[in-house]
Amino acid sequence: MSPWQGTPMVDPVRIEPGGPGRLIVRFPYSLSCNAKLRTIEDCWWHSREKHWTVPHTDTMAGRLAALFSGEPIDMAPALL
Repeated sequence: MSPWQGTPMVDPVRIEPGGPGRLIVRFPYSLSCNAKLRTIEDCWWHSREKHWTVPHTDTMAGRLAALFSGEPIDMAPALL
């Protein structure tokens, strides 16, 4: 299966603080990861920066960890 079809990633999903009230989520292109992230209300793709942002809520880091379970995750220490 090609990476375009959702094979497990080698590079981690990176989650870090973004602008006010936002978290940045980065990962190599993957249809399955894109689909997972799009289930989150108010997620945005930033084409120039090549990353997604999601609302930074008290529960979002845990929600992202659960959403991407099975994938390697690199979460910023400030979010742990």
